[in-house]
Amino acid sequence: MDRYSQTVDEPHTNHREPSLTSLLSGIVSDFSELLEQQFSLLRQEIRANVSRAIQSVLYLAAGAAIAILSSVAFIFALGFGLNAAFPSFPLWASFTCVFGLLAIAAGGCILVAVKKFQSVHAFPIESAQAFKENIQCMTPTTKP
Repeated sequence: MDRYSQTVDEPHTNHREPSLTSLLSGIVSDFSELLEQQFSLLRQEIRANVSRAIQSVLYLAAGAAIAILSSVAFIFALGFGLNAAFPSFPLWASFTCVFGLLAIAAGGCILVAVKKFQSVHAFPIESAQAFKENIQCMTPTTKP
């Protein structure tokens, strides 16, 4: 037999088991990568919450602007128009009816803004829970 046939016929017995150091290094590397992914997810969820908060503020500002502008412009126009349509109706009562309608419209816009604000969380609960579970898995538990 020549030396080439021996290497083909014999199984390769030069496999070395990974050392404890390389195993621990791999675990630390995997845990580090997991933490980086958790922080990345946390950042993305915070960005999404900030975006929802900005959208809520825009709805609130729109409601406030509508309330202010419409109160000034329409109270005069509709108040005098209502008084002209019903001359026996006092002018102050005409203005009160107009104000009531505008208050209902502004309240609707503010209600939408409040509902949107309620869906915004300052801290992403799901990511925080997953992060907490990962930390608990990595810490040794002692039994009394």
